[in-house]
Amino acid sequence: MGDDRRGGMPVPIDKWSYRDAGYVDAEVKEYVTRKFGASEAARLKLDSFGEDQYEHCVRHYAGLANELNRIGWLGANDWRPHQVEAIGRHSMHVQMGVEFPWPDMLF
Repeated sequence: MGDDRRGGMPVPIDKWSYRDAGYVDAEVKEYVTRKFGASEAARLKLDSFGEDQYEHCVRHYAGLANELNRIGWLGANDWRPHQVEAIGRHSMHVQMGVEFPWPDMLF
């Protein structure tokens, strides 16, 4: 959507955001195989990632931010989509057993 205001607030979208929004890539399928077995993993369909999926993720995080604000999650009502994405990103790292290398990752 470029700089069009109808696109909403900016949100960083990458493979972790896609996964958090429910999309399945080869790494997620491999994780499911290790954690739950090949028969469960076989039930999953690999998703493709393109502009439509990107826009879906942007809307997904905007909707989650709105809902968290509505219910006053953690006593706050000023959640922004990029903050919700960061929570989801961290949750996916934890779920999949990936250590997030702070602060080494930044430098």
